Amino acid sequence: MDVDRIFAELVRESEAIMNGMRDWHTAHPHVTFAGIKAAADECLDGLRARLLGNLTLASAADGVLRSGVQRCSAR
Repeated sequence: MDVDRIFAELVRESEAIMNGMRDWHTAHPHVTFAGIKAAADECLDGLRARLLGNLTLASAADGVLRSGVQRCSAR
């Protein structure tokens, strides 16, 4: 699996999610924090699952899947 292609697809998907959340918020201007969180979680859970799944498959295909936890360099 090509990691650059994976990230390009995830970027496009995340942009669509952000646009959808903006439209959703416009339609629900008085929503509570809990409502925003629930909607965001629903939208982002799928993106997170695809990120984890695709990167895991790419790592396995490259033979670099290791045990142990490594942190994202952005943290």
